[in-house]
Amino acid sequence: MHNFFSFSKKERLAVISLIVIITIIFMLPYLIKPWYNTNKQMRIDSSLLVLFDQKMEAKHKTGLFSDDTDRVAYFNFDPNTCSYNDFIKLGLSAIIAKRILNYVAKGGRFKKPEDIKRIYGFQESLFVAYQPYIKIKMFKENSREQTPIIHNDRVQKTIDVNHVGFKQLNAVVQANMLANRILHYRDYLGGFYNLEQLKEVYGITDELYKKITDNFMIAPNSWQVVSLNIINDSILTHHPYFRKLKKQIMRFKTDRGDCNNIEELKDYLGCPDSVWEKISHYLIAP
Repeated sequence: MHNFFSFSKKERLAVISLIVIITIIFMLPYLIKPWYNTNKQMRIDSSLLVLFDQKMEAKHKTGLFSDDTDRVAYFNFDPNTCSYNDFIKLGLSAIIAKRILNYVAKGGRFKKPEDIKRIYGFQESLFVAYQPYIKIKMFKENSREQTPIIHNDRVQKTIDVNHVGFKQLNAVVQANMLANRILHYRDYLGGFYNLEQLKEVYGITDELYKKITDNFMIAPNSWQVVSLNIINDSILTHHPYFRKLKKQIMRFKTDRGDCNNIEELKDYLGCPDSVWEKISHYLIAP
């Protein structure tokens, strides 16, 4: 009688081979997975790097970072009173600087350094870099800006136009949009040196100027000036007086290098006295 439960040598080898093949097939995913995950992670990391580079490039193109990083100067500043030019000197982009100024112009207030992170685009990495330099003056809730005292429908002449806030300014001009325009223009200029400059603000007619000018004054040296030797493309681009002369001024800096007298620039530009009168108040040398 034939033994159905015994295997020949060839059959045993076949069974063993089959078991080995099945085992290899079963173990294959476990053997491949570590290599696959490592390779996949490398591809992901590479993609993230490419994406990061693209985002950084996009941010530079949109102006979220200052391009003039070789001239960045770190110094203590209060974001509640800092000017546009000072933000640029600190290395902040024009976009971030304008957002901070707009926030303050609309009545916003930074009470502690962490508050600056409310500004859209002011990321944690920026805050870590600037935190040691943010010095905010003491602020008391019950010491908010007071509305000027009014007698006979006139506001007392106690207002420095370079330091006035939105509420007090609005009490004089009695127009929210106009008050904001004045504050924005003041920030772009770095402050007014002459009350006549108020006429350059859109919406201030000669009639309105005569009506409000008696309420304002300008404290001596209360506007921002910048050294001709450190002025850069970003400041020239965003300052209303320098914008049209940007190419000539940058060419002057390239041709002459550092200078000790701003009159050298006047001779180089050959601009009318009326133009020079404006820009000279915002320049110093060295």
